[in-house]
Amino acid sequence: MKEKSIFDKIYHKELDLNFNNLKNIKSVEDKNSESLNDKVDLKEASNESLDAFVTLLYNNKDTSKVKIPSAFEKQVLEEKVLRNRVKAQKIRDEIEELKFRIKERVQNKSYVLNISNSTPLKKAANNIFGGNKTKITYNDYTALLELKEQIIINESMDMMED
Repeated sequence: MKEKSIFDKIYHKELDLNFNNLKNIKSVEDKNSESLNDKVDLKEASNESLDAFVTLLYNNKDTSKVKIPSAFEKQVLEEKVLRNRVKAQKIRDEIEELKFRIKERVQNKSYVLNISNSTPLKKAANNIFGGNKTKITYNDYTALLELKEQIIINESMDMMED
């Protein structure tokens, strides 16, 4: 019979692993002690330390041991949330910059879909854009994608209201 991998053993709880002796977690535990709470500047704490502390707080399987967070723990969580928001904003800004670059690169090239031979496409384009459309340009295409996204959002909001 094939021996189970380490991941299977962990998943099926066949290993009794104790990770409390790791340096990061131990240092975070020390920071959590009442004597050090006032001296710790969370703005200077490393992301790894905050992650270890949050893991220590919330990865307890025994629900009877879950307690109301202390003031220090609340500060740690608030700092972690703030850092995550900053990271998320950086990612959103990067995505917007990439979208802009792609749009600049593609916009000057002539991507045109000829719809003059397709009556259903002509009707749809005329309903959306007005006039007598025979071609769909890249700008038209991006406008259609934005409309599609807005329709999905509106439908989702309508479903949530019901």
